[in-house]
Amino acid sequence: MRRLLVSICLACLFAGSALVAGETEAAARQYEKLSAEAAAVMKQSNPKPEDIRGLLVGFDRFAALYPKSSHAPDALYRRAILGITYISDKERIVCFRRIVDEYARSSLCEGSYFSLGQLYLDSGDARSARRAFCMMLSRYPSTRMRKTVHGMLNQINLIGKSPRPMELRDINGSIVKFPADGIPTVIGFWAAWCEPSVKQQELIGKLRAKFGPERLEILSICLDGDPQKVLSPFAKIDKSRRPRILASKGWDDPLAKEFRVVTVPATFVLDRHGVVRHVGTGGDGLWAAIHALLDAEAKQEPPKKGKPGTKKRGQPSRHDDNSPEAKPRD
Repeated sequence: MRRLLVSICLACLFAGSALVAGETEAAARQYEKLSAEAAAVMKQSNPKPEDIRGLLVGFDRFAALYPKSSHAPDALYRRAILGITYISDKERIVCFRRIVDEYARSSLCEGSYFSLGQLYLDSGDARSARRAFCMMLSRYPSTRMRKTVHGMLNQINLIGKSPRPMELRDINGSIVKFPADGIPTVIGFWAAWCEPSVKQQELIGKLRAKFGPERLEILSICLDGDPQKVLSPFAKIDKSRRPRILASKGWDDPLAKEFRVVTVPATFVLDRHGVVRHVGTGGDGLWAAIHALLDAEAKQEPPKKGKPGTKKRGQPSRHDDNSPEAKPRD
């Protein structure tokens, strides 16, 4: 009887090993095929959106079907990176979060922590961003991004504080008072060679076009690149609606040092009192931060007084026969 039980256990063990080996081989073949498809798509000068979406679905399915495969963290990482303009930031956070939680030994954890920090910061969750950056420094003390991560942590520390006032100059030589008096200010640091930061400038240009200079001051400062390209992100925006483009002294610019800028794009939102309320790279979180700030500012504004002699709706007139004041006292 004992021999029979041992035989059954050994048979189950061998069957399980064979099943795992078969699953591993199937996963390897599947991922090799998926990687070949991705390489073919990315070789195109202008990949079609439907091809990119197809790859995102493929990477997602692979990670779901073969979670124990050595290729699973790579599938999640590539889905998060490729999906920067196709899936939400929340979905990208889930991908990076799974990598650091479920695949702690993966070499992709270092980059995933950094991406998590940036995404959390853009979404307005500074506490989670700080935690991600600190975890990265704790697990990878010799990381080549150490200086950048410390810079991001210094930027997070600016939230709730007021940078020192300055008098700046735009590219036309006009004086620009920073921060603006009485209205929120958005300032974007960028470089002409950096495609994500050029897109950031297009975004803040749309902010200025939507809200107007009366409600929002938008400042743009290019830290590096061809000066002739400084206006390129705003070519499609009316001149009256463009951000105020500041003259730049490069990475040693006093304003860049004041905001601890170590990488681009970098975006900061200040309220009407000059206090930093949002730090990030741009994206949907910037829109949300601006809307929340403007809504809060509107609620804090005192109600406008009506003209003398005007009557408010629903308020009885002093000369109204039906008003209490018009009735004679006994």
